[in-house]
Amino acid sequence: TGSTTRSAVPTRGGRVEMDASVVKAVSVLKLYRDSLRLAKHLGAKSGNTLALKDEVRRTFRANMHETDPEKIHTMKEAAFRGLGNYIFVEAQKMAGTEDSEPTT
Repeated sequence: TGSTTRSAVPTRGGRVEMDASVVKAVSVLKLYRDSLRLAKHLGAKSGNTLALKDEVRRTFRANMHETDPEKIHTMKEAAFRGLGNYIFVEAQKMAGTEDSEPTT
């Protein structure tokens, strides 16, 4: 009687689905740090690290006083989706199959 838990799982067609309990359990601080790391990684590839990191900071600061749990959950899902979609695309590149794109 074990249950299967999923976090961010690409489905057919590349859509990334999140388990709501995982989204809820991950702290906003972890998402912020992961987003900054991704901005640094992408910026190193494209030469605009500062602009990407500034955008992440601006977005998180603009919402730092939000107290509505539903809005916070929705924003966390969006951050999860962004990170998950990037991982999905990179995995497709590494596998040599870029035929399906994730949904943003």
